[in-house]
Amino acid sequence: MRHLFYLFFLLLMACQQNPPVKEDLVLDSPKLKAMLSDMARTDKLYRLRASTLRAQNNGIRTKEEADLWAKQKLVDSINMDQLELIFNKVGYPGKSLVGDTLQGIAAMIVMHNPKRQSEYVDLMWQAAKNGDIKLMEAAMLEDRVKMFSGIAQKYGTQMKYDTIAINSKTKVATTELHIWPIAEIKKVDSLRRAIGLYPLSQQCQMMGVDCDKVKGYRYLKQKIK
Repeated sequence: MRHLFYLFFLLLMACQQNPPVKEDLVLDSPKLKAMLSDMARTDKLYRLRASTLRAQNNGIRTKEEADLWAKQKLVDSINMDQLELIFNKVGYPGKSLVGDTLQGIAAMIVMHNPKRQSEYVDLMWQAAKNGDIKLMEAAMLEDRVKMFSGIAQKYGTQMKYDTIAINSKTKVATTELHIWPIAEIKKVDSLRRAIGLYPLSQQCQMMGVDCDKVKGYRYLKQKIK
């Protein structure tokens, strides 16, 4: 009996030290594509509505918006967990693996996880150099990491709501969308051109941002094509 008990104990310890390998969800392209498609769907679950509320409420962040972002943040974290499993198995799931339609999904998921995105900047640039994602997607992630680190960005892709007034009675803040500071403002349009991105002035037009407030920027106002 003691011998059998000892044998059982050894087997139990072996199982604890070497847990069963999880089912491989990314061995074939259809499963990988299905995972990315589902991430793309849930990435917009609350984000689309939350993203429009600030403008609709004249820059005021309402409780409804805050609640929507809280829900989306949880979804974003779950998506990132799944994506990291994919990264560990196949690297960046780009154009060569999943085609043009889904090549940018992983980059989007990373950009929506500020606390975990800094470690993937090099991976994104390598994927861009390999032709698996667009250069502008890697550049956007680099800018985003710099913004969340409090550093001036390179390509001018990132914008942030800044408080411009606080109601003395309700204490509710009114915000305005501004472009995050840019390191080499006089070179920004040439830097953007190199990664296939339109001029900063066009971004201002699209987003309703006043480019005159971007210190040092000189541009020609133009119609969006």
